[in-house]
Amino acid sequence: MQGQNYSIKQWAKDDRPREKLLEKGAAVLSNSELLAILILNGSGGRSAVELAQDVLRLGKDNLNELGKLSIKELTKIKGIGEAKAITIAAALELGRRRYAAASLEKPVVSSSLDVATYLQARGFCRAFFKPGQQNQRFSNHQRRRNNRHRCRSADHFKKSAGRRCR
Repeated sequence: MQGQNYSIKQWAKDDRPREKLLEKGAAVLSNSELLAILILNGSGGRSAVELAQDVLRLGKDNLNELGKLSIKELTKIKGIGEAKAITIAAALELGRRRYAAASLEKPVVSSSLDVATYLQARGFCRAFFKPGQQNQRFSNHQRRRNNRHRCRSADHFKKSAGRRCR
């Protein structure tokens, strides 16, 4: 139902950006769907998603390029007024600041404990290593579980780079 002349309200609930975000999370939405949520509503018979696609095209389908556009450039798109352009610019600036802050928070790795803790925080190999127990023996139950798991922290760097343990 995402064709022309259809309001987002007429789309199936699974296709609507806000409902999709609530049901499945922000990570599954496309850039145009995320922008459509910021835009709020369509204009001139065009949906918010269609306006968002125009905005992305203006930025050459590149969020970095889009972040460089001025409010005046964004308002050249029919249906994007000053308020919507300001909302888009503010959201892109927040994203830029978040990325800048995250790049300053790089972990210092000085031991295998640091590596294991880092990997665990990202969902890698939770069953093998338990922080704070590096010098303690595992119980028989934990050893049996770990033998079935067959995973070591070093494996993530050598054999299974990028894959998560189950």
